[in-house]
Amino acid sequence: MSRTFTFGGDMENSSKICPKCNQESSGELEFCPFDGTRLHQNTFDNFCLACEKQYSDEFQACPVHGEKLTPFTLPPAILEVEYDDGDEVMDEKALDSFSRGLCPKCGAWKNWEELGSEYTCQSCMESFTYQDGQLRGSKTKTVLQVERERLETLPYASVLSAIDEGNKKHWLREFEKFDSSPNYRNWNWPSFFFGPNRYLWKGMWKKGVLVYVVLFSVDIILAFLEPPIPAYSNNPLSSGGTTGPLSLVAGILIQAYLGTSGSKDYYRFVKSFDGDSSKAKSTLTISRVIFFIAVALNVMFRIMGDL
Repeated sequence: MSRTFTFGGDMENSSKICPKCNQESSGELEFCPFDGTRLHQNTFDNFCLACEKQYSDEFQACPVHGEKLTPFTLPPAILEVEYDDGDEVMDEKALDSFSRGLCPKCGAWKNWEELGSEYTCQSCMESFTYQDGQLRGSKTKTVLQVERERLETLPYASVLSAIDEGNKKHWLREFEKFDSSPNYRNWNWPSFFFGPNRYLWKGMWKKGVLVYVVLFSVDIILAFLEPPIPAYSNNPLSSGGTTGPLSLVAGILIQAYLGTSGSKDYYRFVKSFDGDSSKAKSTLTISRVIFFIAVALNVMFRIMGDL
């Protein structure tokens, strides 16, 4: 059984937050009773729970994830905790705080209701049992810890851990949106700017090769429909023998298509492995090899075209 508890009371006057360990302490303290860090009143405005960062007032939504920013009078890491009604032996830091009259959870000083060996803090209503030199209390998790653990239980977490660990949290949130709404679309700037190379780098070698074939075919078709712009002409579209405006328009349309479908394609790609991380890693390796071959060929063709 688990339940959620939200800190209340006059936080401005009664609480200070340690910037190092995120523990709440009495407003009368100057140093954190857990690690000795100097305490100060904290306010977190425009906080994004997705990337766990604070942004300036000019932002209404997270510039990275698009999540709505939320003001907090306390860091969200301790604003809300979820805990089990269990019995857990607490660590030495908690025992040391308790021995000095401080609540191991919120740092309130000597605000106990004592009943035999059981102590209940009247500030945060947490209960502790001190017996035989051991301090026992409930097992707590911060709201951010709960969110991270929830993301790890999603079906795509293992595959993303194997092939895209650095961006896993972002993609898990995006994949949840695709699951809940089949028509959901978002704009993917890397796919727009880097086109098929981005697909190859992320492991989607089949779609990447297909896009290269389409681009090559479009170039061949348009070569018969419009002549190349002469190099060093006064035409602003000239870049040394490039094709004309039809090719530019076609290229932009293809890049725009990739920008709108890049995230959805990556969602389908990861979903296709059905949790098979080893197969996903092998596919990524093959795709990266094709990526380097494609880049080498691009460089070679450009050099040959300048000769």
